[in-house]
Amino acid sequence: MPKGESNNKPSMAQLLPLPLREKLENEPEFQKVVAELASLPQSDIPTVAALMEKYRLNINQSFELCQTLRELLLKDNDFNISGLAKLELEGAKQSEAFMLALRAIRYPQYSEMKAKLKKYLSQLNSKNIKFNYKDNFESLTLDLVANIRNPEDIELLSQTLINKKEVISQLLSLIKNGLDD
Repeated sequence: MPKGESNNKPSMAQLLPLPLREKLENEPEFQKVVAELASLPQSDIPTVAALMEKYRLNINQSFELCQTLRELLLKDNDFNISGLAKLELEGAKQSEAFMLALRAIRYPQYSEMKAKLKKYLSQLNSKNIKFNYKDNFESLTLDLVANIRNPEDIELLSQTLINKKEVISQLLSLIKNGLDD
């Protein structure tokens, strides 16, 4: 070995961009993010670090970002991480909007199902009737909450359910069968 060279490889922390090194020094729990970051190609680490900074991701979001990117790269070797920096996001909470967009990329079918679910629920819900569904698609039932103040409200509820039968059927089909219909 030539004089002055060391056979010690730089640690993962030494390879991190400065903002992430500082975060690691100030927040020991950030180590779990660094461990996950190490599973990504070294050439992508500056881009991932820039995404964490740009969208102000907290530790859990940063961890999820690294996990999701690793999964996307396993699924598609040509996945372009730098394309994530070009996402057009709306809303005050950029970190949450970014994570939703990332999940939509990672889980496109699930995201499409959630969008349809939201559309159906918006068509059904009114000030007196609320349909509720947990968005995990593990239950085959739908909850109905109705405000009934007098006997006429019962008639109104019955008529509304009859009028919305087609949308209710589509919603139940989505819950039961997914996007297969």
